[in-house]
Amino acid sequence: MSNILSVLSVQYTALFAIVNPLGGAFVFFAITRALPPSERERLAGRVGLYTWITLLVALFGGLYLLKFFGITLPVLRVAGGIIVTLTAWQVLTTSDDPMESSLPRLAEDRTAANLAFYPLTMPLTVGPGSISVAITLATEAPSLLQERLVAAGISALAVTLIAITTYLCYRYAGRLTRLLGATGTNIIVRVSGFLLFCIGIQIFWLGARELLLSIIHS
Repeated sequence: MSNILSVLSVQYTALFAIVNPLGGAFVFFAITRALPPSERERLAGRVGLYTWITLLVALFGGLYLLKFFGITLPVLRVAGGIIVTLTAWQVLTTSDDPMESSLPRLAEDRTAANLAFYPLTMPLTVGPGSISVAITLATEAPSLLQERLVAAGISALAVTLIAITTYLCYRYAGRLTRLLGATGTNIIVRVSGFLLFCIGIQIFWLGARELLLSIIHS
């Protein structure tokens, strides 16, 4: 039991670090702040649901899709790392007040339903980085059937907890923003952007290192 909790904790932490629901909550609020609170809460529920579905698909089907298209995991990590890094760079180099940046314009002339999947779920919440993490969890499953089923259940539970965490953070994003104020929100967004930038570099390096080692060994 303790081993299961330990594995669950590691997987949840890995997903939490790359999904970053707390940091994403402030960007979510910046995009949706013109919506009524009730509509924003429903939108947070949809984003949580789409996050759950997308990560489950990546967890149980992502590896097969990569094989179908002939894409290796190191290549996915390199591509995902580049995109995550570029996204983080936009967060770091936006205007002094993220709430007054170009982010709220993403919601102009669009209904809440149209915002739920893009850009709020992808790429804000679930991007190449989190998809590659989910696929990596699948590749690390044991070979024995019984152990594989247990590992799959643990990973599915970790994904479910991340989706619930995302929903709660996004639902109460307005309260978090008011609690922290403009300065506190700006600090959180910047720190989240910097951590995301570091995560992007780390993902890129993991993939690039594997590609370099394959060239050396060949």
